[in-house]
Amino acid sequence: MSFPKKFDKIKRKYDGNDKGDTMIKGVIFDMDGLMFDTESLTVAAFQRGMLKEGLDPLPDHAFAHLFGRKLSEVVAFFETATHDHAAAERITAERERYIEQALAGGFFNQKPGLVALLDYLRAEGLPHIVASSSPRWQIERNLKATHIDDYFEQIFSSEQVARAKPAPDVFLGAAAAMGVSPGNCLVLEDSINGIQAAAAGGMIPVMIPDLRQPDAETRGMAAAVFNNLEQVIPWIALQNKAKYQQEELDGAQ
Repeated sequence: MSFPKKFDKIKRKYDGNDKGDTMIKGVIFDMDGLMFDTESLTVAAFQRGMLKEGLDPLPDHAFAHLFGRKLSEVVAFFETATHDHAAAERITAERERYIEQALAGGFFNQKPGLVALLDYLRAEGLPHIVASSSPRWQIERNLKATHIDDYFEQIFSSEQVARAKPAPDVFLGAAAAMGVSPGNCLVLEDSINGIQAAAAGGMIPVMIPDLRQPDAETRGMAAAVFNNLEQVIPWIALQNKAKYQQEELDGAQ
């Protein structure tokens, strides 16, 4: 077992304890805002799209509830604001233009700790999958463009299910694709909608917030909240390999 040096305290606890029953048997990754730094791009794109339509920009936090939603729901939000379906589609399409520019310009960034976590999961033989509200072609493009597509044998899009987050459908579909019981699936999310979806599916929700910090209700749903993906590594190890009380884990972080 290899831990980053800053997790030495947790490593000492891990090494000194008997192994317990495996709790986490599969890991589900959200994509936007969790794996890639796309939420700030999304907000900027929507603001620019509204300005192009002659509309006053909204506060950045006004878009937070859209994170994790299906494209059709985002269009519906802007249609309510503009009373114009075509304008709503143009505003929504601005996001994709921003993403394409970021990819072409080399500033489409992975979130800290992503590759370290993927390497750990591969070494441990833990199945993992991307489950996103984005269309399948966007998931495939983003993974390939950032050279991490070979880490994932499967991906799952909300296009494949009837309901978007906060309904649990996309995560339940991803769990079924991995052949892992929902109760043994760790779901990594940055959005409140995503944490609600994971909790509704009877899964293990862990939040790594991006632009929006969790409120008290969301913290109550989450098994843990971390600052970055690298911090998830020792947490998984503790859940799967050692018998600890939650307060011991909290004290080690």
